[in-house]
Amino acid sequence: MSGLFIIIAAVCCIAVLISSGSLFRLRRKKKVRKRYGAPSGLSGAEQDVQHEIPGLLHRIWIGPRVFPPFKDLDWIESFDSENGDFTPLVWRNADVRRLIGEKYPEYEELYSGYRLNIQRADLARYLVLYEYGGMYADLDMSAVRPVRGLVENFPKKGFFSFVEIVLSEKRALEIGEGEPIRKEGHRRGWNEIPEDQERIASYAFLCAPGH
Repeated sequence: MSGLFIIIAAVCCIAVLISSGSLFRLRRKKKVRKRYGAPSGLSGAEQDVQHEIPGLLHRIWIGPRVFPPFKDLDWIESFDSENGDFTPLVWRNADVRRLIGEKYPEYEELYSGYRLNIQRADLARYLVLYEYGGMYADLDMSAVRPVRGLVENFPKKGFFSFVEIVLSEKRALEIGEGEPIRKEGHRRGWNEIPEDQERIASYAFLCAPGH
């Protein structure tokens, strides 16, 4: 009987720990959601201000799930804490559609015609930053230092990107020879470059409006 009691007590303790952990993560998720505002209050910046990068942190969240995803909490919190002077904003599908409808109607058909939400997010990030400027970052990125120093140290630069990977000349050639689009281009005689050795990341960049 005592053995059964110990087992029941152990199961109860485990259940309490799991429940406590879930509650803690729910609270964290709630804090992140509260911190991120909707972009509806933004006003488009003047397009001739080419070198001023505003302190806006844009994140894209398109789809039926509730923002933010549990699996990305650590990354989101690290990015926000390292860049606490940026105003965090989350763009949902309705926000993106409103922006396109008001400012870029020529892209409505393209945006709606995509098969995957990730394709819509890929287009949305460029339209959002072109219109408002600031910083874009994927939700599964972790920050190790603030980006404010970049903007302050190089005040006349209106755009910052990051190198994702640097390929050796041999590897660039191998990729280029096996990549269907480049192969077809080479066959037609209009693409002699096998593959860029420096790959620019599309998952994080900063720019001024209208850059």
